Amino acid sequence: SGSTDISRDGETGEKNRRSARQAWRSQNSGSNPNSASSRRPTSNSGARGGIVRQPSTGEVNSVTRFPNQAQPPQPSYVADEQPPSAASCDDKRLNEKDLSVDMNILEQELVRIAPTIAELFQKISKTTSSNIPVSEEEIRKVKEENERLRKTNRALIEKLNNFQQKIIQLQLENKNLRENGEGAKEAKEELGRKARELQDMERRLEEQKNALEEKEMELNIQLMKIKEIEKDIIRQKRQITKLEILHEEGQQENERQQEEIAILKEDRYKQQEQIRQLELKQRQGDERLRRLEERLKQIEEAPVNKTKSIKSRDPKFRTTKRLLGQMYNSEIT
Repeated sequence: SGSTDISRDGETGEKNRRSARQAWRSQNSGSNPNSASSRRPTSNSGARGGIVRQPSTGEVNSVTRFPNQAQPPQPSYVADEQPPSAASCDDKRLNEKDLSVDMNILEQELVRIAPTIAELFQKISKTTSSNIPVSEEEIRKVKEENERLRKTNRALIEKLNNFQQKIIQLQLENKNLRENGEGAKEAKEELGRKARELQDMERRLEEQKNALEEKEMELNIQLMKIKEIEKDIIRQKRQITKLEILHEEGQQENERQQEEIAILKEDRYKQQEQIRQLELKQRQGDERLRRLEERLKQIEEAPVNKTKSIKSRDPKFRTTKRLLGQMYNSEIT
């Protein structure tokens, strides 16, 4: 198609623009039998009208010029004598020359923007086929690149629209020349050839414009995906915030439990200390009781046997034993 031809020629870049333009023209000459090389008026045919046209060198200025603008002086050879009846023919040939220049400028402009379109297609394909970024920085970069490509795409579409309007204007001028012009059959055939070239160029522009619009749809889809990812990131941030709040609450609860555990440990230590003191008192009481029992045993085993039975039956002796037991109990408590 015309769009792939433009993109393929444009991939060579600035270095091969001239070869791309020549390929464009050769394709037009191959599709139309009445090409510019076969039907271009020669110096002899131009001399019939009083003006000899210089053969084209293939070089075209990059500045766009329109028929109503002032044209730079063109080299020409004026015949020694010009018939008065050839004035209208001269005007027609001048208009044809302006039309040819405008068509060459259009071709040159199309070839000039072809690398930009090809580069745009490559970047769009790269950004749309790449994996979805996950970090916010990558999303921001992709979003900025998407917006830049969208602006470039819209600018190219606007430029192609301008080219289409220019082609329509040239077609109208060409039609007027064919209908109102009075010249040789060869001149009318030249105008017909240019009309076919304009139609072919218009078709190429339409295909290129459709391709750009498709790429713009891809960019829009990618932008929608980026917005969905941004919404997901916002939702994830909210969830992370909730989790952080729960984590802080859990930490506070953990700190409170640790404080309670520390208090319980302190109470346990105090209880152990009290138990140790009670055990110490119990050992001391046991030791006193043991000594008292030994003393009592010594008293009971006195050497006077006669008084042994008497003392055992004596109430005073039993009172002394009871007092010893009370003393033991008081020492324990």
